[in-house]
Amino acid sequence: MATGSFDLANVKALLSSGNPIIQSNGLTCLLSRLRLPFPNAKEKVSASSLFFDGFTKYGDAVAQWHVVANLLSHCAELSHRELQSLEVSNEDVFLIADNVLVNPLLVMNELFPACHVLLPALLSLYSSRSELAKSFPSLIPSEQLSKHGEERDIAFSLIQDLVTKFPTTFDAVKNLAIPGESDCLDLLKVKLRLMSTLCVSTDRSDELLPSLTRLLKKSAEVVGAAVSVVIILCKEEILDINSVRKQLSVMVRQPGFEVALMGYCEILAVAAQSGKCDDNISVEYVQELWEITQLRKGTSDGEDARRRAWTALGSFDFDLLKSAIPISGRHLVGQFLGLRQTERKGFAIFLHKIVSAEVESLSRSLYTKSHIHKTLLAPLVCNLHNSLGGTNQEAPWFWLATLPLFSVIVNEYSESEMKLKKIFSKLFLQVPLVENKLVNLFAGWRICISTFLNMETKGDDLLRCRDKIIEECKRSLKENELAVNNVVVVIAVLAGEMLRGRTENSRCVNVPLVRSAVWMICSLISNEIKNFYEDVEFNSILKWRLGIEEKPYENLHNFLAGEEFSAEISLSRSALWLLAAALGVEELVANSVSYSIPSDNSAEENMALFCSKNTIEPDDISKVLPQISNVTLSVFWKYERNFKKRLEQFSLNGGEESKRVVYEGLSHLSSISLLTKSIDLPSDYSHLRDDSVLRAVIEQFCAKSACQRAILHDLLPVLVDHVRSDGRHLPPLDLKIVLSAIDYRNDDEACLNMLRLAIQEIDQQVMYELTAPGYLDGSANMSPYLLLISQNLPLFLSFLPKSRAVMVLERLLKFAIQDDDVGKQILADIDKCGQQQDTQGLLFARWRYHWKKLSNICQFCEFFDMIADFLSACFLMDGLSASVVSAVKGMMLYISTSRPTLIRALMEDKSEKWEKLLTL
Repeated sequence: MATGSFDLANVKALLSSGNPIIQSNGLTCLLSRLRLPFPNAKEKVSASSLFFDGFTKYGDAVAQWHVVANLLSHCAELSHRELQSLEVSNEDVFLIADNVLVNPLLVMNELFPACHVLLPALLSLYSSRSELAKSFPSLIPSEQLSKHGEERDIAFSLIQDLVTKFPTTFDAVKNLAIPGESDCLDLLKVKLRLMSTLCVSTDRSDELLPSLTRLLKKSAEVVGAAVSVVIILCKEEILDINSVRKQLSVMVRQPGFEVALMGYCEILAVAAQSGKCDDNISVEYVQELWEITQLRKGTSDGEDARRRAWTALGSFDFDLLKSAIPISGRHLVGQFLGLRQTERKGFAIFLHKIVSAEVESLSRSLYTKSHIHKTLLAPLVCNLHNSLGGTNQEAPWFWLATLPLFSVIVNEYSESEMKLKKIFSKLFLQVPLVENKLVNLFAGWRICISTFLNMETKGDDLLRCRDKIIEECKRSLKENELAVNNVVVVIAVLAGEMLRGRTENSRCVNVPLVRSAVWMICSLISNEIKNFYEDVEFNSILKWRLGIEEKPYENLHNFLAGEEFSAEISLSRSALWLLAAALGVEELVANSVSYSIPSDNSAEENMALFCSKNTIEPDDISKVLPQISNVTLSVFWKYERNFKKRLEQFSLNGGEESKRVVYEGLSHLSSISLLTKSIDLPSDYSHLRDDSVLRAVIEQFCAKSACQRAILHDLLPVLVDHVRSDGRHLPPLDLKIVLSAIDYRNDDEACLNMLRLAIQEIDQQVMYELTAPGYLDGSANMSPYLLLISQNLPLFLSFLPKSRAVMVLERLLKFAIQDDDVGKQILADIDKCGQQQDTQGLLFARWRYHWKKLSNICQFCEFFDMIADFLSACFLMDGLSASVVSAVKGMMLYISTSRPTLIRALMEDKSEKWEKLLTL
C-alpha cells in the first residue's frame, strides 16, 4: 500500500516537472500502475484521479497522448507528422480510451485540451447528455475556427452534427454562424452551412435571416455563397420563393454572378417540386428560366448557368412548359445541336421531361401493332410450285429447290395440312445429294425440319412431332433405301432442333451431339450404301464440320457453333447465312457476324437496276440472283415489291424453263434467309406527328443525319428510363439504328446508356452485341455496367446462347470477387438466377474456373464470406448433382487441411459459417 502511494507520488512529481520528456515518462509509469490489480478502492480512486489530472492540469505534453488515431478511430484526420510524433503502444491507447468513456464529465473541465483531432471522439459522448453538448463549442479554440483547411472544416462539421442532435445548443453556436466582415470566402461558406443547419433544425431562423439578407447585397462571390443557403431554406419553406425572386431576379443576371445565377435557377425549380405554387406564378418561373437559357447565348460566359436553367425547366410539368414556351421537336433539337457540351447536359434533362410526357400520351395501337414481315414473294413461290409440280414430280431439281422453300409454302398452304404433309414426304424420297452442295442440303433440311416442328407442335408436345419425323424417316427407308442420305441429314438436324426446343430459351447447336447422331445412323446402314458414300463429301458430313476443308472458314465455324472469337470475317453475307442455316446457328449469332461484314453497295445497285427494267431476259435473272444475295434483309425488303413484279412478269411471259430459273433462284434466296418470316421494326418515328420531340430526337441517329457522335452521346440519355402508366417504354424501334450511330466501343457512358435502353426495350440483338467479351473487361464503367447486367440477369439468360451466357456469368463472378463495393450485390443477383435449372451447369462451370485462383490460402480467407454466401445458395438448388456438391466440399476441406495453422488463425471467428457450409 505504501509502495503504491509512493509510486503515485513519484508519478505526480514527474507530471508536474514541466519537461515534456519527463512528463511522458510519468504518464507511462501511471499507465503501468493502472494495469496492476488495485489492493483497495482508495488506491483505485487515487490512481484514477491522478490519471485525469495528467491531461487536464499538466499541459499539452501530456495531452498529446490523447490525439492517437486508435483512441479516436479517426486515423485519417491525423497528419503523417502527428502520427510520427506519438509513441504510445496500442495497449496504452485502449486503457486511455476506456477511462475517457467512463468519465465523460471530464470534458467540462476548463483545462481540457483543445485539439481538432480529439473532437470526433468527444461527440459520441453527447448522445445522452445534452448538458455536455452546450459546453462543446467552447472546446473549439477561436484560432481553429478561423484557420484555413481541414481542422476548421472538421470543427464546423461536428458543430453541425451537434446542432442537429441538440437544437437547444442554438445560443452556444449562434455566433459561430454569423459571418464577419473580414471572413474569407472559405470561412464564409462553412459558416453558411452551419447557418442553414441552425435554421432547419430550430424554429429560430428569424434571428439569422438578417445576416443572410445583408450578404445578398454584397459582391458576386458572396451572393453566390449565400444563395446556397437560400436554396435550402426555400426547400424547407422557411423562405418564400416569390420574395426571394423579387430580391435576386435582376441582380443575378449581371456579368460575374454566374454562381448566384445557377443557384437562382435551382430556387425556381424548387417551386415545381413543392407543387404548392399557383399556375400563373409557375408560368412566370418557366418563362424566366427560358429567358436565362437565352442569356449571353453562344458564348462561354454563363454556360454553367444556362445548363442549370435547362435542368430546372425539366422539373416542371409538361403541360405547364407547353403553355409557357414554344415546344416543337425540330426547333428544340435544333437548339440542342447548337449548344456547347456543358449546356447539352442540362438540355437533355429538359428534353427527357418532354419526351416522357409524349410517350405517355401515345396511342396503345403503336405498341400492339404486329411487326412480323412475311415475304411478298410467297404467292409467286406457290404459283410456281403448283405450275412446275404438275410436270416435274419425279424431277430431282424440283424437289431440291422446294426443300428450302418449304417454309414459304407452309405459310401459304396453312389450311391444307394434308397437302403439306404430302410435300414433306416427297422431300425425303426425291431430294438428291448434289456434288459440292452439302452445305445447301443441310441448310435446306434445317429450314424444312424447323418449319415442320413449328407447324406440328401444339402446346409443348415436341416429342410427338419428333416421333412423326422419325416415322417419316422409316417409311422413306422402306420405300427407297437410297433415301438414307436425306435421313442421315434429317436425324442430325433433328437432334440439334430438339436440343433447342427442349428448353424455354434457344441455345447454339450442340456439335458433339449432332456428330453422334449422324454417326449412329450411319453405323446402321448397309455396307453397300456405305461404300457408295465413301468420298470426301460424305466424310465431311460425318464430322459435321461443314466448311472446315476451307481453312479461312474454320474460325467462323467455331464461332457459329457457339465459341467466342475475334477474328475478322472474310466471306460474303450470302455464304455466311447459308452456313448458318446449315449449322442451325442461333439467329442472334448469325446477325452479329452479318453486321460485321461491310455493306455491298454494288449488290443494292444491281438490285435497283434490275427492278427498274421494263424487259427481263433470262440472262438478267441468272446474273442478278448471285449479286442480290449479298444485300441485307432491310435492303431486300426495300426493293421486294418491285422485284416481285419483275419476276412475275418474266415467269408469265416465258415458258417452263423461265419458271424453273425463277423457282431455283427463289430457292437460293430462301436458303440464305431472305424469304424468312422476320420482325420488321421501324427504323424511325416518321409515323408520329410532325412536331413530335421524340421523332426529332430519333432522326438525329438515322443514317442521313450529319450529327456528330459526341452530340449523339449527350442526346442518348433523352431516350432512356421512360415508363408509361401501363409499364411500356418507347414505341417499337429498331435500336440497331441507334447502336450504329454512336461510338459504343470507345465511349463507356454511351455504351452504358445504350445497354440500359436495350434492356428497357428488350432488344435481344443489341443486348447480345453489348455483352461481347470486349465490353465486359477493362472499362472505366465496369462496375455500373456489370451491375446493370446482374440486375437483369434472368432476362439475359432467357435468350443468350449458352456460350455467351457462360461468358457473362464468368465475367460477373470474376468481377464480384475482386470488387468489395458491388461484388456482394452481383453475387446475390447470380444466386437468385441459380434456382433456374438451366443455369446450374453454367454457375458451377464458372465456379470451377475460379477455384484455382481462390485456392490461394490468403485469397480464400479474404473472400471467404462471399464464397460461403455463393455456395450456400448453390447447394440449396433442387436437383444439383451430388458429385458436384461433394467435389466442391472436398476442395474446401483440402484447403482447410493443407495449412491448418494459418487457416485457423485467419478464420477463427468463422467456425460456425464454415461448419454450416460443410454440412449443407
